[in-house]
Amino acid sequence: MKGLNITALGQTGYLMEYANTRILIDPYLSEYVADKYGVHLKRMSPSAISPAELMDIDIILITHAHEDHCDPLTLNALILNNPSARIFGSYNCLDILKENDIDTTSFHVSDDASGVKTGDTDISIVALPSAHTKLEYNEHGNSKFLGYLIRFGDIVLYHAGDTIPHEIITERLSTKTIDWAFLPINEQNHFRDREGIIGNMSPKEALLWAKELRVKNLIPTHWDTFEPNSTDPDELNLLYEKGQYDFNLKWLEIDKSISINLL
Repeated sequence: MKGLNITALGQTGYLMEYANTRILIDPYLSEYVADKYGVHLKRMSPSAISPAELMDIDIILITHAHEDHCDPLTLNALILNNPSARIFGSYNCLDILKENDIDTTSFHVSDDASGVKTGDTDISIVALPSAHTKLEYNEHGNSKFLGYLIRFGDIVLYHAGDTIPHEIITERLSTKTIDWAFLPINEQNHFRDREGIIGNMSPKEALLWAKELRVKNLIPTHWDTFEPNSTDPDELNLLYEKGQYDFNLKWLEIDKSISINLL
């Protein structure tokens, strides 16, 4: 029996370990955003781990080019310490790496038509478009925002990145059995718009979309790193309890892990 171990890194960042494969998604492990945009965006809690401590990484998946997902400081350290790691991300992530003089040799643009080859037949990764707050494509048809559908053995995970529910994404996922969905709950609203903060779906939308997608387990993301863009877990818990949903709600706090047994 193989096991999948998932560790939360904060925001939408996770370390996923399966057999001999280690996959990072959206690692934000610095104070880059606060340094660039102001102290009000300082981390609410310390980084779970230093990038220098993350070794033997095989794949890094980046959902989009916002610095709390595509962090130049973190990625530069990871690339230096993991020279054989391959990086997959949206097309504009490449611009971030180049602007910061980061080695792009191992970077591959993954779009909504691509599969990410892992070298492990038990693992498959497919990039899907995300709508942060709408679907956007470049002239080549590459999506500006991505989510990832990842299969580890017989377990399927959907990491939505930053998105709102969208009919095109729902249609793409409608034939899939999603065991674990990672959905952002930092809603877009007037007050965040006024501060230039781009939100995602609301807690209520996350629950309703998880129900529509027929997921088995929901892990909320994008709620625990920046105070102006945070969400109180009690808000989602109350809605979940009142709604009597037939999927499990699982909170995964920074530096906490879950282990999933696979057949």
